Amino acid sequence: MADKESLSAQRLAKRSPQKQIYEEHERSQFTERPGSYCKGGFQPTHNDEEFAEGRYKIVHKLGHGTFSTVWLASDRTESRYVALKIVGSGSSTYCPESTILRQSQQGDIDHPGRRFVSTLLDDFWLDGPNGRHLCLVSEPAGGTVAASKKRAVGSVFLLDVARSIAANTVMGLAYVHACGVGHGGRFISQQYLIQIPNFDALSVEEIYERYGKPERVPVRRCDKEPLGKGIPSYTVVRADIVQPCSQLRDGRIKISDFGHAYKLTNPPNMVPIEREYCALR
Repeated sequence: MADKESLSAQRLAKRSPQKQIYEEHERSQFTERPGSYCKGGFQPTHNDEEFAEGRYKIVHKLGHGTFSTVWLASDRTESRYVALKIVGSGSSTYCPESTILRQSQQGDIDHPGRRFVSTLLDDFWLDGPNGRHLCLVSEPAGGTVAASKKRAVGSVFLLDVARSIAANTVMGLAYVHACGVGHGGRFISQQYLIQIPNFDALSVEEIYERYGKPERVPVRRCDKEPLGKGIPSYTVVRADIVQPCSQLRDGRIKISDFGHAYKLTNPPNMVPIEREYCALR
């Protein structure tokens, strides 16, 4: 019951007009809102922080959404980079993503669409000041197809790249459906991630040289009072890994974000996203 109340309060806070608590910064638009760090909300996360008994070390930030933050981390056990998604504690209990991703990995290994679907490499739980968080580990990828298009104003994807993205998306969804899963998310290129070739070949220093070092945006209260427990002293701007569509020469994608996914044998009574934007079977 407490988790449901925390989640409801978090959603209400996002919709309801409230007195401004935190100072605005010129870079605030590129990070999550500080108010997301509350009971039932996000886990404060810092560069070089370690998780899962030191296995994963934070390198940079990949992004954030309504219910989670996503970080680039080095996997010290497998000597590779991974994407570490930390779900808000109020959403973690009801998040189907790990279960759905496990089911989607039980499909035909020779299916041509399997390589275009995000793979769950690991998952674990984290206890923090704002609650208990589900953490999902997958392969890292670049920005979304939509962001790539937006980055190059007035430009379009090369015809071969556009065809490749379309074909890979169809094959990926065919594999997901063959596994008995409906994605259920808003499919206007927001869940297609451009794959980054040879990402593991880069050192941390080379990643910073290519994509920039983590940029901190200070968090301060308007009333100058100290920050409460569970609120970080800064947020982090996501790494600039989006390639303009005019520069892309490879249409390989990953279908990600299965937070609204469901088993086809048990479809939801109400789809949380407008039907015209849903990836339904």
